[in-house]
Amino acid sequence: MRAKTMSPDLALAVGIVPDLGLRAYSPRDQPALESICADVYGGNDYLPKMALQISSDAANTLLVLTEADAPVAVANLKRLSASVAWLEAVRTKPQRRGSGLASRICAAQAALAASEGRKVLSATVASNIAMLRAFTRCGFTPAGSLHLLSWPALRALPGWASGDDQGPEPPRSLLRALDLESAHGTPAARNLTARFERLGSAAAVRRALAAAGGGV
Repeated sequence: MRAKTMSPDLALAVGIVPDLGLRAYSPRDQPALESICADVYGGNDYLPKMALQISSDAANTLLVLTEADAPVAVANLKRLSASVAWLEAVRTKPQRRGSGLASRICAAQAALAASEGRKVLSATVASNIAMLRAFTRCGFTPAGSLHLLSWPALRALPGWASGDDQGPEPPRSLLRALDLESAHGTPAARNLTARFERLGSAAAVRRALAAAGGGV
């Protein structure tokens, strides 16, 4: 999703009503944040563990929407470049979901980005109707779609099974298994996929990706 350009003053006026406050996240908000995120991702939300690190990074602005100074919603704005920011980690107190708080804090973040000359991008799954509604209220428009890969579907591709299931099929790159290599693979990538080797570290993965992209 992509935010339309809007007046910062207008967005803030729409986003924050008098009985709500808006401020930067503070370590004292940690207990409230843990409560807000308790049922997110089946109780395994990354945000409570990462909030202090996120808020300490100058590229981020982690905002807290408050009621009587108690956090009721949070959202982070991550600056990706001089012209683009990413809206993420939008969370609302369970008892207040559906009351428009997500729209208000997203509007405030969009206004902050606009005041800095940045456009805002974000994403959510198609089934998250509440978040999509909040995006729409803030003036966001669809910019594209991301597609997730299914692991069972990958295992069904030629050369992608493992162990005893491998059978006579030799290992193949994903593009080759999908018969897309000739159209989308660079010569460097095709040379690499002529052989397979185990990569045992993140550094090895980065080196392989750089080689496949011709040094990118």
